[in-house]
Amino acid sequence: RLARDFPAIPSYQREWAMANLDLGDVLDSQGQRVQAREPYQMAAQIQSRLTASPSDRRLGMLLRAYEQVNLGQLAPSVSELEAALQADPPDGEAWVLAARILARAAQAATTAEASHLAEGAVKLLRASRGKRYFRGLWQTHDLLWRPEFAALTSRPDFQALMADVRQSQPLPP
Repeated sequence: RLARDFPAIPSYQREWAMANLDLGDVLDSQGQRVQAREPYQMAAQIQSRLTASPSDRRLGMLLRAYEQVNLGQLAPSVSELEAALQADPPDGEAWVLAARILARAAQAATTAEASHLAEGAVKLLRASRGKRYFRGLWQTHDLLWRPEFAALTSRPDFQALMADVRQSQPLPP
């Protein structure tokens, strides 16, 4: 409601876009893929109106890439993701969103592509750790509950990353 009542405040708009992205993830994880499209599209639409700063433009590109991968358009989504990460120096949150996109693309790709995309997702997560993204418990918890990352859990590189994160940020059982 804040985002609708105060459209000129970018932080409210960003949070509204991310809430729609999360709603799409929840619907998708419950097998409601068709219903998940609307919040994914809404997230990209909201973010496309925010162009004031380089980080807003980058987030808009990443949300478009996320929408594309959820529509099964893997090649355009990876191209959009690469362009977003080259646009300006990304922060840890951007690296994590990009990792989510690659992990989601890996789930939809052929076996050969999937391994390459999953490896890229783990590299981006490591980069986000280098940007000190996993400082709080909720960011660390992100790695455990996001359905995109479930496919990465059997990978030794992801397991090593989780061990590093757990060592620096103990998680509840």
